[in-house]
Amino acid sequence: MSSEAPSGRPSEPVTGLDTFDDLADLFLGDEPIPTPRTVGDSAIHVSSLVVGHLPVIAAPWISQHARDTARTIAAPVAVLSRSGDRTTLDLYNAPALTEQHTIEGAIDQAVAAR
Repeated sequence: MSSEAPSGRPSEPVTGLDTFDDLADLFLGDEPIPTPRTVGDSAIHVSSLVVGHLPVIAAPWISQHARDTARTIAAPVAVLSRSGDRTTLDLYNAPALTEQHTIEGAIDQAVAAR
């Protein structure tokens, strides 16, 4: 170790894209990016969004995420929410549907709308 450079620091500045590419390769590897899979008409994708630490009120964040997702995939998106003893199902990018008074009816209608 050289006495000219402090411990843990390089003796000359690190520059250039090659250095960053080498660092990225340490984490990403050299495997090619897989091609996206196509999804058939009968597939339903389910994901969860935990909103416990979102600032202020979570509802605007959730609805914006649902609208963005619906726009990106060009298909309806359903948001099933549970708070205390209340459960709601909101649809984005879907045809107009009638109000349902049971969660089972709302889910059946949402699945039929896709």
